[in-house]
Amino acid sequence: MLKTRTLPQKVALGAVLVGLSGFVPKVTKVAKAATATISASGSFTGGIQITAKTNVNFGKVVATAPSGSISITPGGATFVNGAFFNSPTISNGAVVFNAGAAKVMTVQVSGLQKTIPLGTVAGQKTGIVNFATVKVGGPFPGLLTLTTAAPNDTVLLTSTTQPVRVGAILSWGAVQPIGSFSQAVVITLTF
Repeated sequence: MLKTRTLPQKVALGAVLVGLSGFVPKVTKVAKAATATISASGSFTGGIQITAKTNVNFGKVVATAPSGSISITPGGATFVNGAFFNSPTISNGAVVFNAGAAKVMTVQVSGLQKTIPLGTVAGQKTGIVNFATVKVGGPFPGLLTLTTAAPNDTVLLTSTTQPVRVGAILSWGAVQPIGSFSQAVVITLTF
């Protein structure tokens, strides 16, 4: 009986060894590398768009005092000290935009000047205006006051389609000559 039990175990073990040797592959070739080139394409739709703008206009001003100021609020209200308006063309500025899904906006102003000469006589300035402050209101809480010393600020938007409105303060401290002035002020909105 002892021989009968040993024989089937040896046969079974030999069969497993033979079966396993059949799964070992024989390597006969070296693999070669292949390359492929693909391209990527797409487009931006919507996004941030400026749809309209209105310039700040102080109109025609008649000074009644050697010094004074004119303020136009972002909402369009005007305040005059030492002068009166001689023209109905006064307006605040505005930028209408669509910012898509933006939540934060940085407003930056450049081009403000503490002194803008209006004219000269024999090389001397005959009058200067001060255009160094703008006020910005829009789809965010409160108003921003931007100056030559602090020309930018960042706000959280409450709407991405309401306009940003711009007011300004014009002041003088010397006798102003008759004439006109224009100052290029750039307001940059970064979303």
